[in-house]
Amino acid sequence: MDVFSRKAVGAEVHAEESMAHSSQLLETICREEGIEPHQVSVHADNGGAMKGSTMLATMQRLGVMPSFSRPSVSNDNPFSESLFRTVQYCPLYPTKPFANLDAARAWVAIFVSWYNDEHVHSGIRFTTPASRHTGTDTAILHHRDRVYHAAQRTHPSRWSGATRNWTKIARVTLNGVKEDTRSVRTASGRSRDGDREQFPQAEGQLIETGRAHFDPTPGSDVTPIVDPRATGRDEMLAHGGNIRKEEPDSSSARETGPVNGLNEGVGAVSMANHRLTS
Repeated sequence: MDVFSRKAVGAEVHAEESMAHSSQLLETICREEGIEPHQVSVHADNGGAMKGSTMLATMQRLGVMPSFSRPSVSNDNPFSESLFRTVQYCPLYPTKPFANLDAARAWVAIFVSWYNDEHVHSGIRFTTPASRHTGTDTAILHHRDRVYHAAQRTHPSRWSGATRNWTKIARVTLNGVKEDTRSVRTASGRSRDGDREQFPQAEGQLIETGRAHFDPTPGSDVTPIVDPRATGRDEMLAHGGNIRKEEPDSSSARETGPVNGLNEGVGAVSMANHRLTS
């Protein structure tokens, strides 16, 4: 799939998964789409068919940059996951197994044609992937914008606000990109600047004890968000102690007090309840 246009640029069905099949498909896509060396990158999961030596050698020969999802992160490839869901919920999806391999290939060919040329995608302003891939969606979106504004001028009472945004989406990234970020730090304090290029969605976050907190820009007046329970666990680990599972207890409100600037009355009520029950 082309991430920018959502077009399924290549699809094949085989009886088994192998590096040879994936390598041949990549070569076919590059040839049919006219892809030049060092022009695109391929993001995939960590399956053997995509990380095997045959596939990596093919990518190197074609000048394609490989990119892989992080281990145990299920949403690093959201566009492919969205496509799989569209396949599964398609009204034409068969209710019974395919009779043979040829039948499966025929159905996939029909689906890909429908998906690329007829299906209007909500993520690209309700245009077809084929029209966005070829650039004809620009005229379509401009026409819609003119029609909506004309309708608003003709019947202003029917509009409570602005018209629908039909501006073409010019930039598409995996999981979004946070601008004006500096670095990524782990719980051990080590910098992970290399993650910014491949995993931009991790920028600006401070990761500690399994909790992600916003890391403000250095020099700003914003106070970082710190979880006092997480800090206590870190200190216990530093002294070689064991982490005990925390049980909900009304005394926690008395010990820690209001959290994150909540109304102090909540803490007072909790302490009063504790005194009544003790």
